Amino acid sequence: MKEKGRKPDVVTYSSLIDGFVKKGKLDTAFEVFKEMEEAGCEPDAFTFNSLIYGLCKADKVPEVQALIDQRSEKGCKPGLITYNTYMDCICRAGRVDQALALFRGMSVRGCSPNVVAYNTLIQDLCRKNRVHESYYLLEEMAYTGCYPNTVTYTILIDGLCKEDKALKAYELLQKVEKVCNPDEITYGSLLNGLCKSGKIVEAVKVLKSMYAKELNPNFVTYNGLISAFCKAGDFDEANKIWDVLMQRKDLPYISTFNSMINRLCKAGKTKEALKVFDEMKEKGRKPDVVTYSSLIDGFVKKGKLDTAFEVFKEMEEAGCEPDAFTFNSLIYVLCKADKVPEVQALMDQR
Repeated sequence: MKEKGRKPDVVTYSSLIDGFVKKGKLDTAFEVFKEMEEAGCEPDAFTFNSLIYGLCKADKVPEVQALIDQRSEKGCKPGLITYNTYMDCICRAGRVDQALALFRGMSVRGCSPNVVAYNTLIQDLCRKNRVHESYYLLEEMAYTGCYPNTVTYTILIDGLCKEDKALKAYELLQKVEKVCNPDEITYGSLLNGLCKSGKIVEAVKVLKSMYAKELNPNFVTYNGLISAFCKAGDFDEANKIWDVLMQRKDLPYISTFNSMINRLCKAGKTKEALKVFDEMKEKGRKPDVVTYSSLIDGFVKKGKLDTAFEVFKEMEEAGCEPDAFTFNSLIYVLCKADKVPEVQALMDQR
């Protein structure tokens, strides 16, 4: 182009810069930018935004500020995309107070924050266990006419749950359902929080609300629900959820099967645990060391030594390597039965 006497314009340079940024070649992008300036070609908003995006991706916060200052000096004021990109960069660098200062300066510079800006800041405040400050921003959004969306509420609900305030998150969801449509992620975050807090009654209500809206929990949420019911001793409800899970077309993770088997064995329900074990194999999920060890430990604690060793034999035949927990369970029960030669044989094998 240059050899043929064609002078590159702002579109040419900006396209090159954006291409190098997206390829992760930031140094080359800035070389083109330098050439652009030396050629007297004035960068536009797209040029600056591409470079700022690249710097932010590389977590180069000071360089971003310097470029924004350079942009302002040239009379090209930062826009909403620039501010949002920069704010996200600052938050990822763990500088939430700096992000707050930038956020407050946006309106002063004639750029009103949008829902993306609010969500970025609310999320980082929640990560820093400053959920109470996020509520101030939530109130401010309504005042400024920038209304929260599903993402906003999901971030807050997740933040409250992580601060062990699952009931407050549950109250927030009840309000949210009146103004927007929570999705699987919103409900999943709340269900996980309620289960970890042992709030079973509220968890069931949330689950029913999900089903009513034809939303399905993911396997992580199902794991949490099953564990919570088992921990509370409500195996009937745990089995109901398990039955629903088994009817799904997509197969549960191995960890889901292991969670159920482990909980049943700890409760002394080895017969039910074996049933889940059989379902696991029928559905093509290969038992691992956690699966076998949970069953062995369950039978050991029930005093069913022969069955424990049958599972151990199957474990070895399946090519699954026993771990310390597996051996310790078997050694414990052999010692309890005063079977010294068998203990020695097992220790030699170990």
